[in-house]
Amino acid sequence: MSRDKLPTTPLPDDVIDRVAREVAEQVAEHIEFMYPEAAKAVAWKSASRSIKGVIRNCMAEAGRAAESGRIEVALKAMRERRLSLRATRTSLRALANGGDD
Repeated sequence: MSRDKLPTTPLPDDVIDRVAREVAEQVAEHIEFMYPEAAKAVAWKSASRSIKGVIRNCMAEAGRAAESGRIEVALKAMRERRLSLRATRTSLRALANGGDD
């Protein structure tokens, strides 16, 4: 993006929080509307709060990385953490099932 397309005034400090909050609300509403049985199967208020927190934290991390010119590094690190967590959960599930997974 060229510099002439950037906002003429700096964005407010809380812009990432506000955008993250709105995106998180949209995602939670989507899950609750499109997958009502899934929402009913869990403690939805707690699950919704957790989803919103994850979205906010990821967006905040991405915003800081973008401002410092390191977005590609941050995105790679986020992906690696996510895949590592998935592998850990899979391993733990297999152990809990006696190694059948």
